[in-house]
Amino acid sequence: MSPVFDPNDRSIRATFAGKHLLLTGVTGFLGKVWLSMVLDRLPEVRKITVIARGQKGQTAADRFEKIYECSPAFRPLREKHGLGLRALIADKIEVLDAPLSKPLCGLSKEDAARIMADVDCVVPFAGLVDFEPDPRMAI
Repeated sequence: MSPVFDPNDRSIRATFAGKHLLLTGVTGFLGKVWLSMVLDRLPEVRKITVIARGQKGQTAADRFEKIYECSPAFRPLREKHGLGLRALIADKIEVLDAPLSKPLCGLSKEDAARIMADVDCVVPFAGLVDFEPDPRMAI
């Protein structure tokens, strides 16, 4: 049986080479693991914009910084790049602070227009973590 994600598969690398990806749910388990694997195994990706929410006095950028500095999902990247991980993140990642439940996913009209003009693929990992949400929010 072949692995689900083979980093040597040239078709995957070619598909994502030079692409701009938009990722939601980066603060969740799957989003963290997926992003770490893409950064590690698909260096040809041009850019990844992550949409996250700030919380408890933290901006989304601060929250994301703590994730890549502390999360076990990013341990292989920290070991591989050491202090260079910060430069890799600065080169590849743009963090936008936005609540996805708002119109335009919480983005300003300018940010939404800029992203829609450039993004090649949306990777949606965001989800509600409330087990009894307001039905309007759940939809």
